[in-house]
Amino acid sequence: MKALVLAITVLIASAAASGASAAPMPVPFTWTGFYFGGQIGAGIARTSSSFSGFDAGDTAPAVSPNGAGLIVGGQVGYNRQIGFWLAGLETDIAGAFIKGNASSISPNTFFTVPTEQDINWFGTLRGRVGILPTERLLLFAAGGLAYGGVAVSSISLAVGGNCITSSCGTGSASATRTGPTVGGGFEYAWSNYATFKAEYLYVDLGTLSVTYPITLAVSKATTTSTFAANIVRVGLNIKLDALGFGPRY
Repeated sequence: MKALVLAITVLIASAAASGASAAPMPVPFTWTGFYFGGQIGAGIARTSSSFSGFDAGDTAPAVSPNGAGLIVGGQVGYNRQIGFWLAGLETDIAGAFIKGNASSISPNTFFTVPTEQDINWFGTLRGRVGILPTERLLLFAAGGLAYGGVAVSSISLAVGGNCITSSCGTGSASATRTGPTVGGGFEYAWSNYATFKAEYLYVDLGTLSVTYPITLAVSKATTTSTFAANIVRVGLNIKLDALGFGPRY
């Protein structure tokens, strides 16, 4: 009887030890892997328009039709963690509602030139480098290529006149432009599968010109506009691990 009790005790102890050794060990969190997510924020335009082609004294001084608006979009990317460092690549695209208006009057006060500049959408392709002060907090800098849809409309109208009895003209143009982008921010992993980020970007979308005739005159007016914006946004990223791609934790 004692031998039987001893044998059962040994079996129970062996089973407990086996179960303890079979328990999964916690896997450290890693930033490595693909992700996707969404973003929302605001853009403050840094734009300018200059005018040329007018008769002497009719050229209005340059203006800055700066404006601000909402941006909403999404992003995908890949991170590679190497110790406390991270390198990655991210691309994003967003709808933008950034509009600005300004008006200029020629030195001889003959022409007024109201102008509107719009940034309608933009995207970026950026490399990211960062450091991990803690396992789940990432501080990063980013830079690369920006592209986006911009538009300008400009009206030249004789002060106090109209397009029937006075000189006037109007022109508009829209196009996709490219340029550099730089920025940075932070990202925090609040679970094994989801991260929250906040970032700033400076986006430069180059220039766009429009030329149009002036009625009752032999000249043509040209408006040349520059487009850039300061972007502040927050976003949520989902690691593809959450969908069964890559290692699970």
